[in-house]
Amino acid sequence: MIAKVVVDVSLDREFDYSIPEDLSAKIKIGSRVSVPFGRRKATGYVVAFSPESQYKTLKPIDTLIGDKPYIDDTTLTLCRWMSGYYCASLEQCIRTVLPGAVRSKHRKFKQLRWVRVNQKAESRKLKKKGENALTAQQQRVLSILDENDGEMPLHELMKAADISESPIKTLAKHGAITIETRDDIRDPLKHYNVLPTAPLDLMPEQAEALEKVKAEMERLEKLSPAERKKAERDRLKAEKKFGKSAVTSGELSPMINRAGVSTVEKVSQLNEILGSARKKGSGYPKGRLPDQLANIAKIIKAGKPVEISAVDYGGWDHHSYEGSIRADAGPQGLA
Repeated sequence: MIAKVVVDVSLDREFDYSIPEDLSAKIKIGSRVSVPFGRRKATGYVVAFSPESQYKTLKPIDTLIGDKPYIDDTTLTLCRWMSGYYCASLEQCIRTVLPGAVRSKHRKFKQLRWVRVNQKAESRKLKKKGENALTAQQQRVLSILDENDGEMPLHELMKAADISESPIKTLAKHGAITIETRDDIRDPLKHYNVLPTAPLDLMPEQAEALEKVKAEMERLEKLSPAERKKAERDRLKAEKKFGKSAVTSGELSPMINRAGVSTVEKVSQLNEILGSARKKGSGYPKGRLPDQLANIAKIIKAGKPVEISAVDYGGWDHHSYEGSIRADAGPQGLA
């Protein structure tokens, strides 16, 4: 497997490096690595993998810096977009999204010494010899390591076994354990108990609105395909007659039903009648409502008493218009 690496030098190129066997399972996209670059060492980031390279001879990656990748796939995709959009090198964009402490060459991770059990045959033989080969402190060290999956930080092991560093160094000298240095990737929230956020209580108005939304969603789910198509046709019809802005802005419901469309059509016809009633020779538009109003006009012209009233069926906030309708719908307005 070939790793494509961008180094800290702004060359806007990806360089091919071979991956050593001992690092093949550890190196991932976004990993920070140390690589040979000319006559010096350079730090870079793995941005892709390739099964083969156009170059016959490749230099291997020297070391892996850190246990985890510094950049995830989403961030790397963002860096590639930034590189193309702003005409910047990919390595510049990668440095931009990294924290200052990571970009600095002089700052390093805090390091801890770890102790792990050596699984080689000679160490197992040493452990089997028992009390004759191991002191009580050394046996206690191996026992604690076994209880902690075979490894733990040196300072924690010394505290748990209540010993100095000397017995541990002796075990390392005999090959029973290995002492190594690792980067300490600290978790700032390790000692915090983060509780999940509980659902917040809704205000009465919010709860009422939510129930209405749920009820409408349930109603729509129960509609048959034919009813859904009809509701969509009614919506398009309302948009065509009264404008899309009126529908989407809330003047007309986006999911207006057939009765709503019919009501709005009648209001529109009524406005047309009231607007043209004072013109000589003007007639009524065609439709059921205009025909009914024309008959009322004939009764008014005949001098017959007519009572006009407005009825609120609920659900439509029309109160602000009732006054003007009552005023204009009298003998002078209709006749």
